[in-house]
Amino acid sequence: MHLTFTGRDSAIIGQMKSHLMTQLLRYFTMTDIYAAATLLDSRMRNNADVMTSDLKTRGISTLRTSKNDDIMCAELNKMKMMIKILARNHHRRDELLMRRVHSAYTEKLQSD
Repeated sequence: MHLTFTGRDSAIIGQMKSHLMTQLLRYFTMTDIYAAATLLDSRMRNNADVMTSDLKTRGISTLRTSKNDDIMCAELNKMKMMIKILARNHHRRDELLMRRVHSAYTEKLQSD
């Protein structure tokens, strides 16, 4: 990386690079979602300075998980729609049944 001490660097530059590297690793860690986003950019995915093999693996895993999450979410939405349709149909069926029972009961009362 650019912040690695080289033999040509003075002591001050070496300390500065060391300090910046520490700060970079501490405050600017690459989370899995950023690794996944970096993989989606063709210029960055093949840049060995940016994408280590560990970051590539984490990014691929995140992309696979998010794809599975999207599929699961779509399936859950389909199930919710089916439940709504079934509940609506069940309610209509109950309504029709109650009307038939009511009309049959009314007819029976009228005939007696």
